[in-house]
Order: sequence, then structure tokens, then C-alpha cells
Amino acid sequence: MAMDVHISNISGHGDAEKEYVYIKVDNDCDIGHYLLGDTTYTAEGSVSVVAP
Repeated sequence: MAMDVHISNISGHGDAEKEYVYIKVDNDCDIGHYLLGDTTYTAEGSVSVVAP
């Protein structure tokens, strides 16, 4: 089964204020069935948290 949605590009990587993700939809689908997540780690191996 092929995915109907994929990440085509990430812009502004590393700058939380300017970073965004381009998502390409190849087929008609319910986008509510997809989740975009990110886990970034600090140099110490802990999950980093970007707070406003």
C-alpha cells in the first residue's frame, strides 16, 4: 500500500520561528489520518523542548 502523503521539503530547519514542512498529497485522502511529529535531541541525549 502506497502512502498518499509525503514530506517533500523542510524549510528553515533549526530555527523554530521560521521552520515549516512542505507536505505533498498525491491522492485524494482524509488528511486527518496522518500525523507529523518531531523528536529532536539535545547533545546530552534528552528530548529537546522548544517553548514559546
